[in-house]
Amino acid sequence: MKVYVEYALADNLFFDWLLVRLTARLTKIPVRGGRIFLAAAVGAVGAVASALTEGVWAVVAKIAVFVAIVAVAFGSRRIKKTFLAAAVFAFITFAAGGTIIALFNLFKVDYVAGVGLYYLSPVPIGFVGLGTLVFLALLRSVAAYVRRVRKIKRFGCKVTVEFNGVAVDLVGLIDSGNGLTDKGIPVCFVCSTPASKKLKNLVTQGVISGAPPKNFHYVSFATVSGADEVAVFEADKTTINDLSVRTFLAFSPTRGDGFDCLVNYYLSEEKV
Repeated sequence: MKVYVEYALADNLFFDWLLVRLTARLTKIPVRGGRIFLAAAVGAVGAVASALTEGVWAVVAKIAVFVAIVAVAFGSRRIKKTFLAAAVFAFITFAAGGTIIALFNLFKVDYVAGVGLYYLSPVPIGFVGLGTLVFLALLRSVAAYVRRVRKIKRFGCKVTVEFNGVAVDLVGLIDSGNGLTDKGIPVCFVCSTPASKKLKNLVTQGVISGAPPKNFHYVSFATVSGADEVAVFEADKTTINDLSVRTFLAFSPTRGDGFDCLVNYYLSEEKV
C-alpha cells in the first residue's frame, strides 16, 4: 500500500485542528490556540504513524492517538469535562469522517477505509479539509435550525389577519425589541415571507380596487441610525393565539427566519 505522507500530514493537521477547535466550542471549554495546534500536530503525526501498523496494533494505535489528542487539548480540565470533550470529539470525528468518505466516493478518489483512511492516489492538498468544512457547514445549518425551532417554540404564536373577507394565517414571534406603539396601539411588523406575501397582495388589491385598509398612515420611530418612519394600517380583524387584539400592521422588507410576523412585545400573553 502506498501512502502519501505529505497529504496525510497536511490534511490531518487541518482536520484535527478544526475538530479540536469545534469540540472546545461545543463544550464551551476554553482551550488556548497553542494547545489546539499541539493536539492537532499530535493527531497528524499519530495518523501517519498508525498507517504503518496492521491488525490489532492498528486499532491500538488509533485509540492511542485519540487519547493523546484529548489529553493534550483537554487533559488539564476536570475529569467530567475531559470525558465530555472526548465524547463530543469522537462523535464529530466519526460524523466528519463519513462526510469525507462521501466526498471521496463522489469525486472517485482511490482510498482504503478500514481501521484508518488512506490515500492510494494523489489528491489535491486540503481535500480532507474541504470535507471537514462541508461537515462544519452542515453542522452549523443543523444547529441554526435547532435554535430557530426552539426559539419559535418558546416565543412563537399563531397570528391570523383578516382583510376584505380573507383570513391569512401567519407564524408570529414575540419580539422583545419591538415596543413601537402609535396612539397607544402596538405595531406589529409583517416580514417578507411566502405566507405574508398573500396578505400584502390582498392589501395591494384593496388599494387598487378602492377598498384600502383602514387607519392607513405613517408612524415615526427612532433607530440606531436615526429617525425613520413606516406605513401602518389596521386589518379588519387580528387575532393572536385565537385572542382578538387591536394592532397596527406594517410590512417590513426583513425576511423572517422561520416566522412571518414580529409581534409587538405588548401583545405577548402576559401583556394582553
